[in-house]
Amino acid sequence: MGSNDWLDKDYYAVLGVSKGVSDKDLKKAYRKLARQYHPDQNPGNREAEEKFKTIGEAYAVLSDPAQRKKYDALRAMAAGGPRFRAGASRHGTAADFEDAFSAMFTSGFGGGNGGSARYTAGNPDLGDILNMFSNAADAAERSRNSGAGASYPGFGTTFPNTSASSYYGNTARPAGGSGSGNGEGNGGSNRWFSFRAQNGADISASTKLTFKQAYNGATVRLRLREETITVRIPPGVHDGQKIRLRGKGQPGSNGGEPGNLVVTCCVEPHPYLHLDGKDLCFTLPVTFAEAVQGALITVPLPDGSTVKVNVAAGTQSGEEIRIPGYGLKTKSGRGDLRLQIQVAVPRDLSKAAKQAMQAFTEATRNANPRAQLDRLVAL
Repeated sequence: MGSNDWLDKDYYAVLGVSKGVSDKDLKKAYRKLARQYHPDQNPGNREAEEKFKTIGEAYAVLSDPAQRKKYDALRAMAAGGPRFRAGASRHGTAADFEDAFSAMFTSGFGGGNGGSARYTAGNPDLGDILNMFSNAADAAERSRNSGAGASYPGFGTTFPNTSASSYYGNTARPAGGSGSGNGEGNGGSNRWFSFRAQNGADISASTKLTFKQAYNGATVRLRLREETITVRIPPGVHDGQKIRLRGKGQPGSNGGEPGNLVVTCCVEPHPYLHLDGKDLCFTLPVTFAEAVQGALITVPLPDGSTVKVNVAAGTQSGEEIRIPGYGLKTKSGRGDLRLQIQVAVPRDLSKAAKQAMQAFTEATRNANPRAQLDRLVAL
């Protein structure tokens, strides 16, 4: 993200917070807005999608202490700090220059002596200078009293430590050349700047999966910015699990590695199935007659196969039947199928069924499951 973007966008206003907001309140504000403008909550709403992206950009900068410090320094300088204008006086003070950039470079310019600088004149503006310096904010290093300037290929300029004050009004613009410093220090504390590689930021996304997709694995497509990303979801993911795709995040700068794409899997709950580690847990409905008399039931599995299950006569609701080797396939082996019996009680009975049930009740009157309930409760 360039410095001009930072100048154009008030990230504090985007998130609806003050400049002195705490990390906790910043995160709270971000989450609230992210939920409000998330594409899943606003299908087909292009304006909400752009707002969601801007909210993410703002939080990425303000939640990073180093990025936030740099952002505040750039905007403060643009709002009321020293201005750099072509044709201005060449006799500004070193203190003015130091005040303008001290927030970005950790420390001001020290007292070297005898360095020289070359600049390419043009029609400079503040954005050029900010773009040139922003990536070097974390790269200030101490030289060993050499007084030598730091060369910036592509900008045709050098910044020896103390000579900057005499070139205060003549800004640098890209010129395709490279500068050089040739002074010698006399014991002052010199600082020079270099561009360091910065890795790109991670991008967060989410995808909804059915239980079958989560169990078997799936290939999903995600629309990110102007690009469609294909993501392979491995078998057996659980709700909330994150899949990391290396190199699919924000691009790095100055040769830095791109960030990662982090996809959160949101698995829809299934009315009968869930995973417990490698075990596939299945709530199996059976009829009253099947539970009483026993039955051989064919059970469909989410991988498309079936298994025959023998329900013994007299099986009670809530009992579990375990079948080894019919659970989730993993590198360490396959889990078990665990069937929990659920006796389905009919809600609507025909007249004939009611008569048959009445006859059954009369025939089993002595079979009272609550016969000893009073005694057991009193223990």
